[in-house]
Amino acid sequence: MSVKNILEKRRSVRHYDSSYKINSEILTSLIESASKSPNGNNIQATRYLIIDEPDLKNLLLPIAFNQHQVVEA
Repeated sequence: MSVKNILEKRRSVRHYDSSYKINSEILTSLIESASKSPNGNNIQATRYLIIDEPDLKNLLLPIAFNQHQVVEA
């Protein structure tokens, strides 16, 4: 598949199955893989924070412009 085809088929996800829980080992593995992606000057400036408590997710709504997918994700 060409890069052009990939870009044309890309979609933004707006709704999530909030009942689905990802295994913590899988999540850790995905974060480790993402952290190895190339970045400018190899500065490794990205940090990851896993927020899985519903009350904390609700606190994020105001700073996420009230986008409800923040609570569902």
